Amino acid sequence: QPVTTARVVTMGFVLFVATLASLGFVQNLSDIVQETLGPVADAYEWTGLSLQSTVAMGLAIPVGFAFSLVNVAARAVLHERAPAEMQGRIFAVQMVLGSLASIIPLFIVGGLAEVLPARVLIILVAATVLVIAIYSRLWGAPRAATLPRTA
Repeated sequence: QPVTTARVVTMGFVLFVATLASLGFVQNLSDIVQETLGPVADAYEWTGLSLQSTVAMGLAIPVGFAFSLVNVAARAVLHERAPAEMQGRIFAVQMVLGSLASIIPLFIVGGLAEVLPARVLIILVAATVLVIAIYSRLWGAPRAATLPRTA
């Protein structure tokens, strides 16, 4: 079965949500690493960072990869469907609207950061991203099938 762009976006979202949610469990994961590896896990001697910081940095790599995977696949879909003479304008509008749409969630998350622990907030954000992804997949899939494709 060939890997389609939609499948890549779905896999990227699943990886993004899983790794983002795992950032909420850095302390637990650090404890597991410490119990498993013992003194070898003392990253402070090698890096000058705590084990929790090292684990968080390690988890940031797949979060960034998954985010890039979703972005690249989404741009590929736009590139496939947009007329060549309109692609620059479409990408510019997408960037502006994306930046504009991110302002409200940033204020909400910033306000919640004042009242909720970081761990809870990260898990809440991951759950929200998952719900939005499922909603957009269920709602957007029938509409995407009716959009005309350009060559």
